[in-house]
Amino acid sequence: MPDAPSGMEILALAIWLLLGGLATVLAPFGLTNPGAGLAALATFTGVAASVVFLVSGAPVWAAWVQFGMAIVGILGGTLAAAWWLGDETHTTGSEPEGLAAGALGLALPFYGAVIFVTGLMAFQLTDPVV
Repeated sequence: MPDAPSGMEILALAIWLLLGGLATVLAPFGLTNPGAGLAALATFTGVAASVVFLVSGAPVWAAWVQFGMAIVGILGGTLAAAWWLGDETHTTGSEPEGLAAGALGLALPFYGAVIFVTGLMAFQLTDPVV
């Protein structure tokens, strides 16, 4: 039976799940804002990779997938922010778009945190699960 997951893996899963909640707000805006769709897709993939990482005994490839999806998520979030704040206004100023912008503003620091945590796991600077 594998050992219990260490704190770093649980922390990564917790951050991914928080981002998953925020991505459910951003995902519908992926039709009009490509960055929001990219960030949401990267988040959902990161959650899946985190679960695979914990269940399958910490394979290094799953840590690298999480790290890559965290980078794609922050790039997508930055693209979404640039899209909404660009010179050509793409927003109508509606209540849902304000909610999505708030979710994006909350998600970007979490992407930075998950880049750090999954980077430690991908470069094997923490104790593995098994």
